[in-house]
This record gives sequence, structure tokens and C-alpha cells, in this order.
Amino acid sequence: MKAASRDIIGELDVTFSSPEEFGRIVLGWLTEGVQALAADISEEILAGPPLKPYWREGVIPEEDPRFHPQLPPLWGEIRIVYPSRSGGYYAKPYSRTSLRRLEALSGELKEAALSLQRSASGGPVTHDLEVHREGQGKGHARLMVAVPAHGDLDASCPEVSFMRDYCARQAVAFGHMSARSRGLPGETDLERALNRQTWTSLAEWDRYLRGYSWVTVVPAVLAARLGGAGALRDSGAFAVVDEMVGGSVWLQATRQWSEWAGDQAAVDRVFDALAPVLPPGMPEAGDLASIPLPGQPEERIPYLLSLRDAADHGAAS
Repeated sequence: MKAASRDIIGELDVTFSSPEEFGRIVLGWLTEGVQALAADISEEILAGPPLKPYWREGVIPEEDPRFHPQLPPLWGEIRIVYPSRSGGYYAKPYSRTSLRRLEALSGELKEAALSLQRSASGGPVTHDLEVHREGQGKGHARLMVAVPAHGDLDASCPEVSFMRDYCARQAVAFGHMSARSRGLPGETDLERALNRQTWTSLAEWDRYLRGYSWVTVVPAVLAARLGGAGALRDSGAFAVVDEMVGGSVWLQATRQWSEWAGDQAAVDRVFDALAPVLPPGMPEAGDLASIPLPGQPEERIPYLLSLRDAADHGAAS
């Protein structure tokens, strides 16, 4: 399937009931992610001289002394989007100062991203973590991590282990590890295929799953409707079925990503197991690869989905 070549993203959705709780979730995800994935890069940057600001061509003039056409061999940055009512955007190199800024704004920010990178013989090694806020005083924190895209990706991948360990400590409302959408960050294939907005899916998190993928984390309330971890294990649709803290269930469809991305039968088995808690509707087959020229056929990048309506397989209407 062409989707096997798409980048991969992991996401966990966590509910919050106050700005203070959101701030704790933000700092927990980003600091724990750095420690799990890139502690050596973080320590080397913080122990060395301050990083010089780096921006891509077109953001600042080339004659500006801060302009560097090549990313340095060791790099990190923190980006923060302020609440819509105040506007504004903060982007600074990774440092103790920018980390303090992140901590100070953690409870009120709209989005935050942390990136650490080091050059290596096989190409740059990059670790990207993000948080997106849905809701103000209460809502969902969408916690994201970029995952290396390779066919032998399995549970030993540090990003997979980090997500799973997080679910063992924190109850989540949904989670997935999927081919990266061509739309909004973290958008699932099912949301795009059914033309469902992410904020709509989040509002219905206790009624429907946002989607299904190689890794799917089912919240406790929906797992109970499916018969719990035991019933999901007995379905035979998953290589890994583990109950997490709070009753959510971690589902890994196949041992390796390539087995999921290359086997429609595996995708269909997961659909069959989860259909009763999926949103109804007939999904589209895929994203347009490009706008076709007049008289030319459409070319689509297929979604990793079963092209069936969940309403015909037990889904609530």
C-alpha cells in the first residue's frame, strides 16, 4: 500500500478540567518525552554554549547575521502558540531560558512543540513532540510524537514504548499510531474519510472512537461496550491487547508496521472487532494525490481503512 511510505505519528488524547491540569499534562508529556527519547541531545545542548538562532530561508533575510542556510549539527527549539484571544507566537532555540518560558506558559498556551536534532552518518536524528489544546477551561490535550517511518517498526521502537508507558500511568480518552494525515496534525484516516472534524470526534470520545490504526488505544467506557480486554483478545484481531491504567485498552494490530500497512486483511479484522464503537458512514477510499488535469483520472493515496459502513456492523447511529 502507498500509505506505508507516509510518515507516522503517534497521538494520545487526555482530558483536562482546569488550566492548571492542562499545564501539568503539557510539561509531563514534553519533559518525559525528552527523557525517554532524547536525553543525551538535551543534556549536550544545555551543557554547551547557547545555540545561535536558526530560521529557514525566507523567514529572515540572508544578510541578517542570524541567518544560517544549514541546520547546525546539534539543534533544538521550542515553539509556542499563544491563545487566540492574545495572538502571538514564540520560537526560540532550546535552552534553559526557553524551557522556563514553556513552564510559565504551560497552563495557557494553545500549542507547543519541542524538537531536538543531531546529525549522524545516516542522516539527522530528529525527535519531535507536540501538544495541541482543544477547549479552554476544560477539554482535551492532544499529545503527539513523530515516529520513524520504516517497515520493521515494532513495539521496541522508543516512541512506541514511550506512548505505551505513558498509558500505563495516565488514563487516556483515545490514542493512535497512524500514517500521518495530509490534513491537520494527528487527524485520523477515518476522520478524513468520513469528513469528520477532529473537535467533533473529541466531543464524542465516549461514544465513538476517532479511528483505528496499527496502534489504537480504546478508552475504558468504549472498551466496556466491546466486552473488555478479554473479548478484544479473543477476537483474534490483535497481536497485542493490554489493559492500561483507568481501564483503557492498548491494541496493537500486528507485530510490525509493515504487516499492517501491507495487509488489507489485518485492517479488516481490526474494523470487525471495533465496528460497534466506530462512527457510522461509508468512508472515502483515499486522499487525492494531486488535482487531476482535465480529462485525466484521479490518483488517490489510499487510507488504511476497511471500506465498509460501521452502521452495518453494529455501530450506534
